[in-house]
Amino acid sequence: MAIVPKNCILYVGKNSEKLPSKYLQKSLNIVKLDISNNAFKDLSFLFAFTNLQELVADNNRLRIPLKIPRLDSLRTICLNKNNLDDLNAFLDEIADKLSGLTYLSLLGNPICPTLQRESEDDDILRYRCYVLYKLPSLKFLDSSPVKITELQRSHTHGEFYRIARPVIVQVKDSEEELLKSKLTPLPMLKTSEKKTSFGKCKYMYKGKHSEGNRFIRNADL
Repeated sequence: MAIVPKNCILYVGKNSEKLPSKYLQKSLNIVKLDISNNAFKDLSFLFAFTNLQELVADNNRLRIPLKIPRLDSLRTICLNKNNLDDLNAFLDEIADKLSGLTYLSLLGNPICPTLQRESEDDDILRYRCYVLYKLPSLKFLDSSPVKITELQRSHTHGEFYRIARPVIVQVKDSEEELLKSKLTPLPMLKTSEKKTSFGKCKYMYKGKHSEGNRFIRNADL
């Protein structure tokens, strides 16, 4: 069994939504916290960990907003396999609260693209450049170090890579009924009221003989 240093907390695989109070009591001395494989929905409890430098919170139920407090000492944060689905909101929150962040991993979240097809390579580049535009202090993002070319591109194009989210308009029941009342669909006819339709059939005669003599019989001659 590995020995956990006194300045670290290893609270993994407990299926818990909150950190036990016994850990909060010694939070001032903690520099590394691992809460992977639990059921945490936000990070509001970190307010007590003012000296925290590294957080591993993989495979939880974290969602936007994270409710993370300001932690200027935090350098590394791993949030793989959570429920983070709004990249813009996430980056706004992280940029405001974690000014010294250098390592960020978001693999397995809806906001993090995965390379399954060659056409998605450009999506990943745009994603990385936008993240770097919002968090320029990063040295490592997801599965690879930050490249100089990515950093340069984030300076020149980063602001244009913002992810546009669709606007969902909620329609009230009263408005929906009003809309339906303005529609004038065709009336339904009963079986007994159905009428036969007539039309003209156009044809072209193709033969060796005159069109006019086609219907003259021998008795008419």
